[in-house]
Order: sequence, then C-alpha cells, then structure tokens
Amino acid sequence: MELFNLENIGLFICFFLPGFIAVKTFHLLVPTDRIDVTNSVLEIIGFSCLNLFLFSWIILINIHFGWIYMYNFYFIISVFVVLFIGPILLAYSYFKISRSKYFSKIAIDKSGTPWDNFFELRKNCFVVVTYNNNTQVGGYYGTLSRASVYPKPHQLYLEQVWILGEKNSFIKRKSQTFGCILNLTEVKIIEFYR
Repeated sequence: MELFNLENIGLFICFFLPGFIAVKTFHLLVPTDRIDVTNSVLEIIGFSCLNLFLFSWIILINIHFGWIYMYNFYFIISVFVVLFIGPILLAYSYFKISRSKYFSKIAIDKSGTPWDNFFELRKNCFVVVTYNNNTQVGGYYGTLSRASVYPKPHQLYLEQVWILGEKNSFIKRKSQTFGCILNLTEVKIIEFYR
C-alpha cells in the first residue's frame, strides 16, 4: 500500500489538519503545557470530525449549485473556510463557552492557574509583592504591564514602580524608571489594590 497517494493525502487534510489547527488555536488562547501530537491524535481527529460536521454544508452548497465546476474560485474559498477558518472559529467558540458563567457552574476550569485567570482579566491595579525575606516592591500594573503564563515561571513586569509607605500605602511614583521585572519564585504574598 502506497502511503503518499492522493486519497491518503486527502484523508489527512480532511481528518487531521482542521483538528490540528483547532487544537493549536485553543492552546494559544489557554495557557497549557506544550502539546504532544502523538498523545493528542484522538483529540485532533475529534475536532476535525466536529469541524467537518459543522462546516461541510459549505462544500455541499458548492457541489449542489455546481460551483465546483463553474466557479473554481468560490470552491477554493469554501475549502479554505472549512479547513482553516472553521477550526479557528471552533476553537474560539469552545474557549468562549468554557469561560462562560453557565459552563463554569457545571465544570471545573482546567485552563491554567489562578495566576493566569487573574492576569487574563487585564485589570489595571496597584501591586505589592512581599518576598520571603519581607522585602516589598510596589508598582502599577497597567496596559503596558505583562505577566508570564503557565507553564512559564511566574514573572511580572510592572510599568511603574512606586515608593511604599506604612500599611502598603503608595506614596509616589519613582521617577526615571521604565518599570521593573519581578521574578516571583521566592514570594510570600502578592496583593492587588484598585
């Protein structure tokens, strides 16, 4: 049996490629470990089958109206939508549904960590980081700030560094800084303020 014949390539494109794109897109949206394709084959094929089920009507319309023969451009666009755009929409829809309030009531959120979930909200806030040796760093987490995501070690870029007073009060912004990058491996507590 020849492995690289036209039929096998067609099956690969239909039953592997859309699922692979959907899984990769989902993993771009949700912080996860790096995917191992050999362990995700069933997930990839499942996403491909679901994608074909949901979007095959586009190809069927082309066949029904004869566009496959008369208007090759429409057919090519339709195949592109089914094989590439459809899986991206499928992954994004699954991501949005899994983050919905209703879904969170009936399922456990296995995407990332509380760290990832908090910083995904992109809320501007003041931050006080207290290290194990009781050293404190205060700053402002704004639109230019960044936080690492799972599985990377926790790091935080604060766009503004502030001088702290008693009881974690923010006295004034340090001048002439571009912010700071904090390595958070030896942290006792991180506090967020409005």
